[in-house]
Amino acid sequence: MKKHSIYLFILLLCNLTVTAQSKAEEGIMANFKEQERCWNAHDLDCYVKAYHNSLESKTIGRSGVTYGVENILANYKKYYNDDNMGHLFFDEITMDRITSKVYYVVGRFNLEYEGKETRRGYFSVIIKKFGDQWLIVSDHSS
Repeated sequence: MKKHSIYLFILLLCNLTVTAQSKAEEGIMANFKEQERCWNAHDLDCYVKAYHNSLESKTIGRSGVTYGVENILANYKKYYNDDNMGHLFFDEITMDRITSKVYYVVGRFNLEYEGKETRRGYFSVIIKKFGDQWLIVSDHSS
């Protein structure tokens, strides 16, 4: 009987861990879906709400490192406008749990343009839980 109780306890514990992880991953995916929605509405102010509003948040790209959400937004506005934003969607997303409040996420971004070839690239982000929100603290795209 004791043996069955231990197995039941382990099974329950595994189920709770999977449920918590699934809930975290759902929250992270919701953040990416909201970014897609904002981008496709050509709303860059909305798009950067996926980042933690901190001077420590950063993006890393071809031109170097940009710190702070205001600077990140300024960069997006510098390079993108209604004419060249295309239609964004993310795919090939994998998530690695670092802690219960930090994930390392790798994926691909896709920008579809009417009559042009789709532009694709890859990203890696560190996303952290703040309250009930999952927000990007570091974004490396290429």
